[in-house]
Amino acid sequence: MDSGYEIKLLERENEIDEAIKLAEEVFTEFEAPIYPKEGADSFYSFLYGENMRKMRSEGSVHFFGAYCGGVLAGICAHRKAAHITLMFVRREFQRKGIGRALMEAAIEHIHLIYGTYAVTLNAAPCGIEFYKRIGFIPTDMEQMADGIIFTPMVYCRQGKA
Repeated sequence: MDSGYEIKLLERENEIDEAIKLAEEVFTEFEAPIYPKEGADSFYSFLYGENMRKMRSEGSVHFFGAYCGGVLAGICAHRKAAHITLMFVRREFQRKGIGRALMEAAIEHIHLIYGTYAVTLNAAPCGIEFYKRIGFIPTDMEQMADGIIFTPMVYCRQGKA
């Protein structure tokens, strides 16, 4: 791990609230401009809506944070069924290995919980190349649902259960 950042599982409510706020900010900067209004509204509704509250209260969503000098630089969250549901890194911290480290932490956590290295996600257009570089492959063409543009992808570490 790069000594410039620390990856940790976020467990306190205030840490998770901060992670969700970071997701909103980075989404607003990078993705909302390419989505129809319906897509941006759907995403914000997901972040702050009943489904997320339910997943949080049930403990079925797990958040990881990357901290640089005490600042939350990026987050990754996965939910049951081994699915990455959020992955965001602030602009000033991109291209420093933080996104890769967050994904590795989430994939290892998924393996511990579910016994698999097969992980899915729905990649936003601006994230596809990043996910390909770390080993995800598209499983279908670009799609749109509720205004959200995404490409379904999967990762399966070779030689692992």
